[in-house]
Amino acid sequence: MNLSQLSKSVYEETSIALYNNTPDVIKENINNVVDVFNRQTNISKKKKYTFREKFSLKQRTCESNKILTKYPTKVPIICERLNGQVKDLDRHKYLCPSDLTMGDFIYIIRKRLSLKEHQSLFFLVNDTIMFPNSELLSIVYNAEKDKDGFLYIKYSSENTFG
Repeated sequence: MNLSQLSKSVYEETSIALYNNTPDVIKENINNVVDVFNRQTNISKKKKYTFREKFSLKQRTCESNKILTKYPTKVPIICERLNGQVKDLDRHKYLCPSDLTMGDFIYIIRKRLSLKEHQSLFFLVNDTIMFPNSELLSIVYNAEKDKDGFLYIKYSSENTFG
């Protein structure tokens, strides 16, 4: 056994002996500190799945078809957070009138997020395109709807364009 292996062996034996002789109260405190650290640093949080990841294409298509059959003059929208800089919405599915503008939709989302006037929000359709605030949702929907029938809009608190 060389010196490196010997020191590693002694370290492991000492660590195990030290841990085994540590009172349970201290072990609990250590575990509590680790739990608090994980919560604060988001290490232990589970991944939040997007609408596309939660439901299969068939399920999404069936739902959008049902919505469009019942409400032919409405636009089905899935609005999700792009990054963790701003809080998440309480709901992600929206059914908006087709004559609503992007600016009106942005206003609705800003109100639901309770943002202050000086806080900026950027909206991306299909993760890449920003539309003018004056554009009607029906035009955006017809140009950019997904194959499942929903219009996907993501919002971010920072400019992701550079």
